[in-house]
Amino acid sequence: MGAANVALTAGKTFVFTCNGGYDISYKVDATGALVYAGAPTWGGINIPVAKTGVYTVTLDLSAGDGNYSYSVK
Repeated sequence: MGAANVALTAGKTFVFTCNGGYDISYKVDATGALVYAGAPTWGGINIPVAKTGVYTVTLDLSAGDGNYSYSVK
């Protein structure tokens, strides 16, 4: 799934969430890999934005746990 025309600001961060809450969310780990970050572990690091711009952001969970991916183009 993806979203076009997403305005992101350098130095800020974002998180993929479900239903507007953080109980189902996806962030990155210390290596930059996308990980489940919701309850009960509440882990992960918010995804940093390197450059201000308007992007297409895509989240891909189809490969299963441990193989999630995202792109910001």
